[in-house]
Parts: sequence; structure tokens; C-alpha cells
Amino acid sequence: MNRRQEIDQAVLDFQAGRLEC
Repeated sequence: MNRRQEIDQAVLDFQAGRLEC
């Protein structure tokens, strides 16, 4: 399991949420 993948996914979700707003 790579932690970087989890972080990348979290960042994408965060950016997506911000863009949605």
C-alpha cells in the first residue's frame, strides 16, 4: 500500500470539492 496514492486521492477530492463550490 502506498501512502502517496492515498494523499493524491485526498488532494484530488479536495480540489474537486473546491472547484465544485
